[in-house]
Amino acid sequence: MNVKLLSLCIFVMVIISPMGWVTSAGNTLPTGTATVTPTPEMTATPTLTPSPTFTPAMTPTETATPDGTFTPTMTATATPTMTPTITPTPTETPVPNIINVPGDYGTIQAGIDAAEPGDIVRVADGVYSGTGNKDLDFEGKAITLESENGWETTGIDCGNDGRAFYFNSYETPDTVVKGFTIINGDAGGEGSGGAVFCEEGSPTIRECVFLENQSESKGGAIACHNGSSPEIIYCYFEDNMGSSGGAIYCHNFASAIVTSCFFTGNIATSNGGAIYCHNEAATTITDCFFVENLGLVGGALYCHSNATSEITNCIFADNIADKGGAFYYHTNAMSHITNCTITGNTAITDGGALSLNSDSASEITSSIIWDNEPDQISGDEASIIVNYSCIEGGFEGESNISLDPAFVMGPLGKYYLSQSAAGHGQNSPCVDAGHDLAELICFESKDGDECLDQRTTRSDAYPDEEIVDMGFHYPASTECEELGVRIYMPLTHYTYGDECYVDIYFCNPDATAYADTPVFMILDVYGALFFAPTFTADIDFYTEDIALGESSMEIIPHFSWPRIDGSASNIFWYAGMTNATMTELMGEFDMFGFGWGQ
Repeated sequence: MNVKLLSLCIFVMVIISPMGWVTSAGNTLPTGTATVTPTPEMTATPTLTPSPTFTPAMTPTETATPDGTFTPTMTATATPTMTPTITPTPTETPVPNIINVPGDYGTIQAGIDAAEPGDIVRVADGVYSGTGNKDLDFEGKAITLESENGWETTGIDCGNDGRAFYFNSYETPDTVVKGFTIINGDAGGEGSGGAVFCEEGSPTIRECVFLENQSESKGGAIACHNGSSPEIIYCYFEDNMGSSGGAIYCHNFASAIVTSCFFTGNIATSNGGAIYCHNEAATTITDCFFVENLGLVGGALYCHSNATSEITNCIFADNIADKGGAFYYHTNAMSHITNCTITGNTAITDGGALSLNSDSASEITSSIIWDNEPDQISGDEASIIVNYSCIEGGFEGESNISLDPAFVMGPLGKYYLSQSAAGHGQNSPCVDAGHDLAELICFESKDGDECLDQRTTRSDAYPDEEIVDMGFHYPASTECEELGVRIYMPLTHYTYGDECYVDIYFCNPDATAYADTPVFMILDVYGALFFAPTFTADIDFYTEDIALGESSMEIIPHFSWPRIDGSASNIFWYAGMTNATMTELMGEFDMFGFGWGQ
């Protein structure tokens, strides 16, 4: 049965019928829709939902005519000359030609070969492999290669024999690859870039998954050489392996731009578990997650030989290396780190978060460096400038603190900041403690230009305001478009000691607030129904004032999951609200499934 229909039926049966809304007289049943809300873990594979297609609206240029009447001075020998006003006709953007694979051409390369600048090569669902579907060469063409339905349904399997793409003909960002899962790329021998090789080519790679690609040399997934500058946006890198740069390698004036990407489980057998930068390479990393990557030196990032990195609004967590659990900078390398959260990283010898040597330098602002082992920062402190940051054990600099940042779980991960306004028992000392106003700290994300006043450190997704909070900022909710409720639990499966709580989030985009609104929260344990807040079989509900915009209420406060023998799954919460007279449902209602045990 369709899950929305099932949810609606349950809600009707367990609430509406017992309260007398269905009678023999044939009263109309209230209606509603249900949404299933998955809860992403920060360490889980994120759901990459491709950005909606943007169709530019064309507005003709208008030529204004001055107000009033102009009367020329006339003489017997002069005739006034009239110059007509010409309004240019706007030129419409030509509709791109779409080449379908395999509909029009049997292989991806054949589609690329047939394309002209501006064309779109669109690939149908399926996994493509073999000659003509790997080692693809755009030959400098400004075209778009895209999957029809996204990375979930379209893949390129290189079969551990070759790469997916070459960009070595001066491609520009107008050469676009979008929406593929790329697996089993292998550069072979001493080749670099297991899945993608860029040399003097600068394509845009967007909404792709790179999984289990490898290079015995450099760049398990992507290698960038000799001035290439690819833009890598909203991509996911997992279990790729290379000698230098488990996922990405940048060398010799390359300048990769990495935006809104997720790196996990990547391994460098030498340096740079996720990314390696070398010889004047300049890497910009924004709005990214680096989780559980492994390198001999630099668990997530390694830079040396005058390489630079600009890192803004990123999380580095649980990465491991011998030196520099998250970062290692060597031989005149330079980094600027702003509003990052660096926690849980481990170095076997020194620099749990960051290690610098050989005249390298780093400037760290409005960031949180906490709970890294065996220490936080290693290197010449004169080369490390830290201001407005939270550093465990302290660090000299302007407005630094060394107090527990009080991380809490939230809708998108576990590094939100505790805030009483979001229903927590205390305010994190990192709140309103960063440098500058949130609205002035801006960067480019997968959605375009954003500033931190559009992001949040609060678990209720309320945006940061005024003085910026320290650390990473998650996306603030922008989905309050329809009236309704959403259930939130931090996990979908619990084991002993896991943090747990249950909240409801309300969305009210209407023009007025709703007072004294009945809110139902029902726990379904294998058909036995328990109504909050009493959690008995008797019908019960909350009465709440639903404010404008987004708001939340606590159903079950924070607790540690107890030790329970056995296991369970498919336990469900149902939530919804009605009008004040309880004669009809209001907006969308929600269901959420969870379980426990090994």
